[in-house]
Amino acid sequence: MDKKGVSMFPFVMMFVLIAGAIIIVFFFGFAKSVKTQGDFVNDLQVANLLERKLDSFTLAKNARNIFELPRISEVDIECRNGKTSIVVGESKRESFKLINAPRSFDNRRLIAWTLAWEYPFKIDNFYYLADNNVRFYFESVGGAGDMRNIIYNNLPTPPFTKFDRLPRNSLELNQADKNIVVYYNNRPSDAVFLSSKAKVIQVDIANNKVAFYRNDGNKDGEAEFFGLPMLYAAIFSEDFQEYGCVKDMAHERLKTMAAIYRLKAGNIRSSSECKIIFNLIGGKLANNDFTEDPIGSEFNSELSSLNQRLKGNGCPPLYLTL
Repeated sequence: MDKKGVSMFPFVMMFVLIAGAIIIVFFFGFAKSVKTQGDFVNDLQVANLLERKLDSFTLAKNARNIFELPRISEVDIECRNGKTSIVVGESKRESFKLINAPRSFDNRRLIAWTLAWEYPFKIDNFYYLADNNVRFYFESVGGAGDMRNIIYNNLPTPPFTKFDRLPRNSLELNQADKNIVVYYNNRPSDAVFLSSKAKVIQVDIANNKVAFYRNDGNKDGEAEFFGLPMLYAAIFSEDFQEYGCVKDMAHERLKTMAAIYRLKAGNIRSSSECKIIFNLIGGKLANNDFTEDPIGSEFNSELSSLNQRLKGNGCPPLYLTL
């Protein structure tokens, strides 16, 4: 109904447009919020799934597998304050596994490998993650029996891609964000630092040390490694800081396991002959607090020999080997 020639239709249309705009904005914001929440849940589910897949490796001494994630996800591994975290998007799953990964991944397929760290009794497993774009280059591999040869051959292929040489052309150098380059005797060449993302390390086998290099060609840091599983941790870790964090975690577990076996050696009831060997083992474990040198090779072999003497004399072994 019009009054004094004024139509209500424009006001009704204006009200409808304003109300419609408010409803559209509300539902758009609501839908966006639901999507964001859904992405968060999905990211967390992917992180939890990856953690469960790694759980299947816990008892393995040497195992590898390819993990298919439910969708392409950006996965990152962080090590902070004595624990690792699996980060997927905005979600984080804390883990206490010794996980090592060269860089974040944006892939649905991840390659996983694990090695048991025994020195000489089992301490824990190291876990290594990469995607199928990561390439491993080794300066030289030496002859049969050479430690360089062992390091190269023990890296399983498939599923990893490795070369017994350094990158030799611009195409390989331009893929440096997916390269892990391992030097031994020679200082890394300047050519390998042409890209700003190459992961370059230098392994000093004789002194059980590994040096990490920054993208400008200077050393980022140097640290010790004890055994092949820990050396592979250095090869797979993103950088010096990440390796140091995982190495410190492993060190603490070594001290814990050594304390457990020391107590076990002192509490086992056995014959006098067996007790003598148990006391020798307990004494060796008590004389090493594992603060500076976790276990040298001689220490390792002596403990292994004493454990074998237990079995040879009909005594219960202090620890079992897989």
